[in-house]
Amino acid sequence: MNMAVEDARREDAQMGNSQIENVPTENTTTTQPCALCELTGGDNEIAEAVNAYVLENMGRVHLREMATQVCEQINKIPGKNMTPAQFEEHVRHHMRHQRVVLSMLLDDLLGVAGRARDACVVVDSETSAQHVDAKMLTAYLKTIDSINALYRSEALRERRE
Repeated sequence: MNMAVEDARREDAQMGNSQIENVPTENTTTTQPCALCELTGGDNEIAEAVNAYVLENMGRVHLREMATQVCEQINKIPGKNMTPAQFEEHVRHHMRHQRVVLSMLLDDLLGVAGRARDACVVVDSETSAQHVDAKMLTAYLKTIDSINALYRSEALRERRE
């Protein structure tokens, strides 16, 4: 399953797509430290409020909207700057809280499920006949099983409600 997720991310990157819609792809791998990582655990009230907001609302608020709100707050801190793409990088790769990780995994699986579902029906270019690709159907059904298992998990119980 991880291979399919990585393939989808690689495909998105090659096509220039951002994980956050309507935000241009940008290189977030710089020598500048992550603003939220740098502030977390300190005594900065804004950073602590942002972390609490992210944990409390992960799965309830779309990542793009969360990025907009968080960046607005972080950018109020003197000497700190964060873009929506950098915030997404922080959430996807720096945060290790179970709710965050499982929520990001669920988002990834939903993307894989959509791609697999779309690839299940193949149209013959010569005859226009449609047939089901058994391998893609199997991949789709396994992905759906993984999604159902995540929804049944304790960490995502609030997302279901």
